[in-house]
Amino acid sequence: MKRFSVTLLSASAVFWLCIPFLAGPFSSLAAQQAQDTQVRDSQAFSQGFALDFVVGSDLLSEKSDSSNLASWTRFGIQPGYSSGLLRVSLDFSVRFIIDQSAAEPYSIYASDWVPSEGSTLLDVYVPKIACLEYGKPGVDPLYVSVSPIESLTFGQGFIVSGYSNTDFLPKRSISGLRLGIDGAGLHFPYLGLEAMTGNLAHLDILAARAYVRPMAFLHSSTLKDAELGATIAVDRAPLSWIGEQAASNLAPEKPIFFYGADICVPVMNTYPFAVKVSGDWAQEANKSQGLSFGLQSTIVGFIEFGGEVRFLQEGFLPSYFDANYDFYRASRFNYMATSEPGRFFSAWASHFGFAFAQNRVNVDFILDGRFAAVPGAATDNSGQYPHFRCDVALLEGFLEGLSLQLSYERFFIGRAKTWAWDITNVEGTRLGFDAQYNVGDVVVSLNWTNGWDPIKNKIDTFAGLAATVHIVGARPVEINQSGTY
Repeated sequence: MKRFSVTLLSASAVFWLCIPFLAGPFSSLAAQQAQDTQVRDSQAFSQGFALDFVVGSDLLSEKSDSSNLASWTRFGIQPGYSSGLLRVSLDFSVRFIIDQSAAEPYSIYASDWVPSEGSTLLDVYVPKIACLEYGKPGVDPLYVSVSPIESLTFGQGFIVSGYSNTDFLPKRSISGLRLGIDGAGLHFPYLGLEAMTGNLAHLDILAARAYVRPMAFLHSSTLKDAELGATIAVDRAPLSWIGEQAASNLAPEKPIFFYGADICVPVMNTYPFAVKVSGDWAQEANKSQGLSFGLQSTIVGFIEFGGEVRFLQEGFLPSYFDANYDFYRASRFNYMATSEPGRFFSAWASHFGFAFAQNRVNVDFILDGRFAAVPGAATDNSGQYPHFRCDVALLEGFLEGLSLQLSYERFFIGRAKTWAWDITNVEGTRLGFDAQYNVGDVVVSLNWTNGWDPIKNKIDTFAGLAATVHIVGARPVEINQSGTY
């Protein structure tokens, strides 16, 4: 069955990758008509109703055996509407398998429409909202978004850093809620608030950061953007999604709380240099604390680098809510529930990145660890080991019609082997790849994720291939396979 699934997904990939070329004569005509309309009335073109048709194949694991993968055909429609600052997009898809040689020749992925064990009606139907958004973050004074969260950071990221709830796509879609209020857009730049919930159906992960700009009255000074912030976060159900059998081997579930404060002060903003200094303090659920002092700099507008010196108590996990939190959620909770704060130790963090071609190419590297050798005895505290992350993004425009995103992350470097060779070890590793090819009214998207599950002690694979065909109306929101614009 596994060989059949992989063969079917490969055949589907070849077939759907041919769609842009088969649809070329029609899509180019439609694209030209859309371009002419946009020239005549760009405001009218960006508003109104839209309808897309989606067809593809998702590689999903079976509940009884997660190592057995099957290719499920996907058909769906995505209606959307845009008016002013409001954008709405829905996703109504059905996944099924037709296999005449199987005991059940026709199978429908019922979890898409009917609550299964451990899920509710809200779990099933809230994610049908692919995007419900008002405003733009950092631009409009009010920003509200109901959609999957790709990347969200509060302050300098000592608690919430690049948080994402898309780890289980395309198998399971989760809609989060983001809220942003910036007084600068209301002619009162002294106050602001940002908040989120990772799962609107459960309100399980909640976080908020309030901030002040005490020097906003210095309009001509770089100090006007200095911020003081306070963050609170809670995970009300940290053992969600792992099942009762796996949860029985961990500490009893309970809410866990996190608190923090941060400061960020720009000290130079004269071309070609822009420099900020920052500081963070946080206390985690096991009462362990951490301090961080950092510097971030931008050179000639496209090269970024920064560094931090950290003082962490044993038991402290920096950037607790991160890009792959859902994968490590249960194991981190178990560590929080069973550990106590210990002595302080010094650590470091570094960041380097660059962007060029009008920000259409972005590369980021993050490396952090402690000022000491890795512990002799293995521990579940990721802060005791080096951690590496790399993100590469090629946005549409750099290569005609093509956009690519690649991410690699590795925790616990050195726990299983010597540091130099441990980067090849799959334990604690997550690799993701997303690609889109846009030809007029046809968008082909590929999503693939391979990540280590620390509870099951195995690798989980998620993959999907889809072609989105624009049928009628304007495109108020560009939707990719993961449901984000």
